Amino acid sequence: MDEIAKTNANKIRNSGFRTVSFIKGDDFVNIDIQNGTNSSNGQRTTARSPLDTDLLLAGILVAEARKGGNGYFQTTHRELELYKLYNKPILQFIIYVFVWVNLSLALFEEPAVKGLAIPYWGCLIIEYFCLFVFCVRLFHVWSFAAGVKFWRDKKNAILLVVIVLTFLDMIMYVIFKEAEVDAHTIRWTRIFRPLYLINISEGRQIRRAVRNIRRTLPEIANVLILLLLMIALFALLGVKLFGGKNLKDVHGKPYFTDYLYVYFSLYVLTTTANNPDIGMPAYDYSEWSAWFFVVYLVLCMYIFVSIFLAVVYKNYRKHLKNEVRKSVYRKRRQLKEAFDLLKESRDGKWHVTEKRFLELMKDVCPGWSDAKLALMWQVLDDTGEGVIGKKNFLMLSDLLNVEVLEVKDQVHMLERLAPRLYLSKASNFVKKCVLHRFFVYFFDLVIFANAIFIALDANDYEILFLVLFNIEILLKFYTIGFKDFFRGFWNWFDFLVIGAATLALVIEASFISLQSSQSVLDFLMVLRVLRLAKIIGQVRRFQVIIGTLMQIGPAITTYGAIMFILYYIYAIVGIELFGGLILKEAPTNDNSTVNSTFCGNIKLKGSDFYQDRYCSNNFDDILKAMKLLFDLTVVNQWHVITQGFVLVTNKWARLYFLSFHMICVIVVLNIFVAFILEAFMLEYSISHGKFETVIEKKIEEKGIGVSRSPIKERAESNVRPLSGDFFVPTSSEVNLIRTQSTVESLAFKSGLRFRLPKQQKKNAETFLQQMFEGELEENDFGPRTDDLDDLDDLEDEQEARREIRLKFSSID
Repeated sequence: MDEIAKTNANKIRNSGFRTVSFIKGDDFVNIDIQNGTNSSNGQRTTARSPLDTDLLLAGILVAEARKGGNGYFQTTHRELELYKLYNKPILQFIIYVFVWVNLSLALFEEPAVKGLAIPYWGCLIIEYFCLFVFCVRLFHVWSFAAGVKFWRDKKNAILLVVIVLTFLDMIMYVIFKEAEVDAHTIRWTRIFRPLYLINISEGRQIRRAVRNIRRTLPEIANVLILLLLMIALFALLGVKLFGGKNLKDVHGKPYFTDYLYVYFSLYVLTTTANNPDIGMPAYDYSEWSAWFFVVYLVLCMYIFVSIFLAVVYKNYRKHLKNEVRKSVYRKRRQLKEAFDLLKESRDGKWHVTEKRFLELMKDVCPGWSDAKLALMWQVLDDTGEGVIGKKNFLMLSDLLNVEVLEVKDQVHMLERLAPRLYLSKASNFVKKCVLHRFFVYFFDLVIFANAIFIALDANDYEILFLVLFNIEILLKFYTIGFKDFFRGFWNWFDFLVIGAATLALVIEASFISLQSSQSVLDFLMVLRVLRLAKIIGQVRRFQVIIGTLMQIGPAITTYGAIMFILYYIYAIVGIELFGGLILKEAPTNDNSTVNSTFCGNIKLKGSDFYQDRYCSNNFDDILKAMKLLFDLTVVNQWHVITQGFVLVTNKWARLYFLSFHMICVIVVLNIFVAFILEAFMLEYSISHGKFETVIEKKIEEKGIGVSRSPIKERAESNVRPLSGDFFVPTSSEVNLIRTQSTVESLAFKSGLRFRLPKQQKKNAETFLQQMFEGELEENDFGPRTDDLDDLDDLEDEQEARREIRLKFSSID
């Protein structure tokens, strides 16, 4: 250990780096943190004290651990300030705006959505400006992560390559346009636009999902190849069984004679889209032929597709677990580094004092009140010694991600104007009735009765229900006040719907000539039935399901973004391949009556595509293309849509639709299902109280959370005089406050109360970590490698070694 200390001291003196060491098992792990000095001349580059730099770096590390970040940055004071500026929410919002502006250009470019066309040079100017913003953002990254750290981050290199290629493509496009070349000019770099959404720093969850999908593909390829080979075998068998029988399909064409077409038809059959149509000619010929299709469906659809889902689930879970493990290891290392920057020695042990902790928190959470910061400290300082050790400090990011609501103890407007009347026994009785659960039950029953009367078309009772609902809203206003009333979604919904219905009824009763007044009233009457969702949400079993869906919502949106990216790429490719070949309306300048009839293309004459009126399913613009891709994702009739574009082009067009189905439907949607299964099982268990976080348990144990609102407390208390906005404490209460801890005194002075929401709002990073963090040991900081991105390679090596050992053991 003495040799290690000497080595670390030499590093500090000679290289301008400070080495932080921590013990993992029997090994020492060293982390180098650059000081605010220039390594070339040893002189400090900033006038700020080392403590300021340490505090700034610690704040960044805690913020990174809180959000699951993994930014590369130099650790001098200037670079730290630039990195902190880089992560400002306003700048992140701006970059998102330009990313979506860049993606939305497809609405205005040729072929543009009807009515939104912009000259090509206008779209190019907007895109040039977007590229300029992306370049400025990259330059900002270079300013705090120059050199190896900049190029080490792959997303920076990808963005730079895409920007250069796009710029060159735009120049060539302008040259071809201005030269009026007859050949069709293609903006081929438009398919790269979703890469900006993936590779911006804020898109870490999308990048993680893309990496998991990419790593899962090779492992599920075996099952997919077996499925395709099985289809090929049955296609060959089908050609031999039915091809020589001179059978005709529904269109009068030879049945089961073209091997490639038979293969495609059987592939479609695994999706059941053309069942039983494909088998009817053979079934009409011989009833025994049905066994061919029954056996095929059992093997290829029920068995192989189910096995495929199981393999996807197993392998995707493994890679997702590795990703989350890397995130947890990184979080723990970041918090460990932050602790080493702030720690002070006391009684031979390292601790973080309350002063340093509050300084850190004011930097990490500048908008939090002093009372809330004191609450956070009390949760971590469970011994009450005024310091926290490394173990508790490592829980800081989890604590910051727990939603703690601050309730302002405001006084009702009527309480200020007429305190004796508002706080009288009769008034308190009314308020207690409104806050009672039977008040809610009564109006739930009224809502249900209202729905029945609407279904029976009994409009004579409409005024009665409106009066009751208005009384409900007025009583809530009287009890909890306007501000607290409008904090709830359903209160907003009730106010808008009931208010609009009342206004429509008044307008109708006043004989004002408005043709749409009755239709508006009927619409609002039906809309009010949606209030039944409140009743459903109050049933415990429904609460579990709805709450689970709300919790996994942020993580689900990641896969929605993946699907959007795939849709965008395939839509752009589809526009270039099939744009203008199928039209919704007949072209006005076409002299051929027949050609202008069949979706603008004579080749569709007599096709199912035309007879089913699918002319609107085309690639004439980006919106129509995405709607068509959604229809392909739903699968039903997707072979009819495919056949339409095959007829207007050639049979190789099937490759476009087959690839879309394999990637989006078979792979991505199955991975999405696998994630939903894992996430739902976890969150369903948590909703039953089996996996409460350590932070939530500590808050409950200390009794800091407030379970009742101040309004209800005052409604059940005796009347006391007012001073300003708050109660004047009695002498006994003053003595109690003097003996209370800091958080309670600060809460009383500021009029704040704290409570946990019924459902914790979790971001995607917190939710994913909660899925697998319980499988890791508390002091596990990961492998000794500095680069956690190599964790998958290490796992593969260990898996290969285990397989080799198993082979040798089986030989022995």
